[in-house]
Amino acid sequence: MPQFLFIFTFLLFSSGFFLSSIKFIDEDKQALVTRFGKYIRTLEPGVNFVMPVVDKIDFETRIVDQVYDIPRQEVITADNVDITIDAAIYWRIEDLAKVSFEVEDVKQAIEIIATATLRKVIANMTFRQTYAAQDQISDEVIKQLKGRSDDWGVEIFQVAITEVTPQSRDEVIRAIEDLDVAKNQSTAKRTRSQADMDVAIYLAKGEAESARLLAQANHDVQLLNAQAARESIKEVADVFAKHDNSQLAMQYLLAQEYINMGKKIGESPSAKVLFMDPNSIPGTIQAMLSMAGQPASNNVLEPSVQPFGAIGNLGSLDQSLRSAMPSMVDSPVNTEQSRSSQAPTNAPENADQASDDDGENNQSANT
Repeated sequence: MPQFLFIFTFLLFSSGFFLSSIKFIDEDKQALVTRFGKYIRTLEPGVNFVMPVVDKIDFETRIVDQVYDIPRQEVITADNVDITIDAAIYWRIEDLAKVSFEVEDVKQAIEIIATATLRKVIANMTFRQTYAAQDQISDEVIKQLKGRSDDWGVEIFQVAITEVTPQSRDEVIRAIEDLDVAKNQSTAKRTRSQADMDVAIYLAKGEAESARLLAQANHDVQLLNAQAARESIKEVADVFAKHDNSQLAMQYLLAQEYINMGKKIGESPSAKVLFMDPNSIPGTIQAMLSMAGQPASNNVLEPSVQPFGAIGNLGSLDQSLRSAMPSMVDSPVNTEQSRSSQAPTNAPENADQASDDDGENNQSANT
């Protein structure tokens, strides 16, 4: 009998211990388990086993989506309109341990922070936007609350604006008028900027096209000038090839260009003196006049006594050369006959000219 009583007592005690270790959690709830006051784990909905006596169900709450109705709030919008808003917050528990140990009253904490954030977001929006952009308000409030709500173990997934009421009809009309004026001014500025940009682009394109046409015209002029010069040189070369006095004719042309250059320099207001050797040209001019069958003029052949050959006698020199050139180029006289017929006549003149040149050189050296 005592043995049977012991067995019965043991079975009864074991059954009670086993039954006390079984915990049933409802579908919409979670529970916290602590052991000697320390958090151990969270019990999910269904059957759970705990250690009897040492483990304790410390906190049990619902985990379904919950709604909190924010009291009416008076807010001033960005365009200075006083409005009254009604809103509701939808939230759920994500981490029961944080809800239990990180914040004392999670509902009150959500109310305070959600109200402050909602007022801040609406204060940065216009009256018209509070009607047209309610989804934007919800997204912005959730974005700003996310960091704090994660620390508390809850998720705020929607903020619904149920009502927006202006406190004064006149303020609403004024806000709408100010908004329309601002939009019109913005549109006018944008249109003016676009027009200015189009004009600038058009002028830039016109200047670029003008520069291109001018460059093309200059290029064409240079090509025409080069072509004309090439044809002129070719014609002169053809003429020289047909006459025996081509070398002297070329010397004449070079001397004429030299004289013309001296005239241009002399006519310039900034250039008064042409520096050149007065004894460099007369010998060539004398030979050219001799080939043309004309006597050398003292005004042409004698070097100037002016310092460095100032251009005072260039006019008479050019006139003599022009009178001699037609007979020199167009004359059909044979080169050998011209040399034989002019040799006796030109010899004394060349001798006299050489002596005159020596005298002038000595005079220049003494000076």
